[in-house]
Amino acid sequence: MSSFTLKIVTPEKLQFEGQAEKLIVRTVTGDLGILPGHVDIVAPLGKGTAVVVSDGERKTALCEGGLLTMVKGEATLVATTFDWN
Repeated sequence: MSSFTLKIVTPEKLQFEGQAEKLIVRTVTGDLGILPGHVDIVAPLGKGTAVVVSDGERKTALCEGGLLTMVKGEATLVATTFDWN
């Protein structure tokens, strides 16, 4: 399965860095799904559940505030809080 580079950071630490097949996050305007080949985007984050699919494994976290960027096939999520379930 194809993937993209994903980095998730908070003020406290690096939460994730690696390849992902899918990312779903809550933005201020609703849920946003990122798949490989997604167009470049910048989106402010709201409060909700984030889903990361990496190596076929689905992980969820509570994510609140921050910013998501997808530029040239690389996603960076900078969150105020990001707590894995």
